[in-house]
Amino acid sequence: MLITAGYVADLYKTLDALLHSRFLAYTSCLIADLPLQRYARWVRKHPSLSSSTLPAVLLSAHPHSDISLQQLDVEALICPFSRTDLLECIALARHRCGSRRSSSHVASAISRRGGVPQAHQSRATQALLESQRPLHEATSANK
Repeated sequence: MLITAGYVADLYKTLDALLHSRFLAYTSCLIADLPLQRYARWVRKHPSLSSSTLPAVLLSAHPHSDISLQQLDVEALICPFSRTDLLECIALARHRCGSRRSSSHVASAISRRGGVPQAHQSRATQALLESQRPLHEATSANK
């Protein structure tokens, strides 16, 4: 879906794998399929990668949270959603960040920690996984 829209899409097993990737500097938007609280903890742990420097779109099946989207300055999509919804959220997130990163490289982090079974992953994540692109891990080859 992202590739046909003109983006270069890479999948990462975790946000930390993206953090250690050599492609981080080229990433123009992060798409993360994980709860808002987990993303908020990650941003607190790595403040240099807040949404002001790396635009983010969060995919969630659980819209309720103690953390507001305004606090994190991210776009969010509640499942189910359409292809158009996802592409519009990516554009909004990049615009909000001031388009400092002009590349079309999009990274998607799929949180597998916490035992999220495949049946509970969003349809967008399942579509990305079915694209047969390899998942990157934080290894010396990716650094």
